[in-house]
Amino acid sequence: MRFVLIAGLAASVAACAPPPPEKATSAATPLPTGASVGTDGFWSIAEAPAIGWPEVVPADPSIGQEDMFDKYARENGITREQAMNQINGPARLHEIMQRISEKVQREEAGNFVQFVMVRDPSVRMEVWFKHDAAATLAKHTKDPLFVPREGGLSHEERDRIQSEWNTRLSNAGLSFSSYGLEREGVVKFDLGVTEEKFREVAKAKGWNLDAPVRFEFAKPQPPAFAEEALPSGVRIFAREHMEPGARHMALYHDTIVLKDGCFKTKGSGDLVMFAYDAQLSTDDNGYLTVISPNGREPYRIGEPGNWGGPNGVDEKNPDVIALRKACGDGTIMNVANPSSARLFALPAPQWVTNYAEAKGLTRQKAWDDVTDCMKAEEAEGRTGLNARDVCIRQFN
Repeated sequence: MRFVLIAGLAASVAACAPPPPEKATSAATPLPTGASVGTDGFWSIAEAPAIGWPEVVPADPSIGQEDMFDKYARENGITREQAMNQINGPARLHEIMQRISEKVQREEAGNFVQFVMVRDPSVRMEVWFKHDAAATLAKHTKDPLFVPREGGLSHEERDRIQSEWNTRLSNAGLSFSSYGLEREGVVKFDLGVTEEKFREVAKAKGWNLDAPVRFEFAKPQPPAFAEEALPSGVRIFAREHMEPGARHMALYHDTIVLKDGCFKTKGSGDLVMFAYDAQLSTDDNGYLTVISPNGREPYRIGEPGNWGGPNGVDEKNPDVIALRKACGDGTIMNVANPSSARLFALPAPQWVTNYAEAKGLTRQKAWDDVTDCMKAEEAEGRTGLNARDVCIRQFN
């Protein structure tokens, strides 16, 4: 079972807020495409054309990949159709499971770990207990479809460890998500800070790390500016100071603009901050662009955009303090990693594959047909997901 906890952003990060730039843009600093420069030397960008349509159809990683049914059929010397019928085991397994599942968890509380269905080389149900696995399972079933396994954490142990560390990390102001790896005997925590920062906090708090826990750390934060000239034209490129434990996925839509060196949303006029790993750059056409080293699509300042949210804003974040000092008070919108509304709406590679198969086309021709349709819809004023849904739907 997976438990996700979104903690408040850290109040304990000991860093100084970067001051607003003291110097205006020099005459030698090239302006991004479409930008204007004010009397104080800071840039403004009210709008920009959307990032261009990708001409080459994106690869579909599922093509040629062996799925679960093919793998099972190959390993057991049967057809794919037979594998699909057998993949979840015989009816007897499910009948026994329904009969004993609740009883095992209730009567063996403190010893029971979890049920795990395995399929190599044949379907069976592993039943994990902390100790005396064979004898304990035999009290409930002796059917060979059920196999005893020993080790791991009981539900009670998992919940206790997870609760203790959830509270500990949350009180220290660290963002994280947590979930049990019961069979492995640990609770895992995906942390929003680097290992170096975490160990600083752990040492200061006197935490004993010799516990059944496992930590995954954030990568070091990349530089805010991917190009040396960019800091002189903006007052601040404010970012989260930790990776979040999880992101909310409600869809937000607006245009991010630059006004006298301050990033704002065009519709609501909110101040803007970005994700932990976001960077400010320029694209091949010279437009000011938000990028990420983690493979996310770029976003061009001034084009319609989308992002997931709502995302938190920590007033003690040094970048938030600097943002308010540079650009004034008001609501701050954490746009995290915004994406081009045009690119966001493009159909997934599997959709294109389905469309091509349904229409008897190559994948490239299917891509060309769909994007040509979306271009026509956009010209008529229908954009984003609305345009896509006119031109293609999943599974057609």
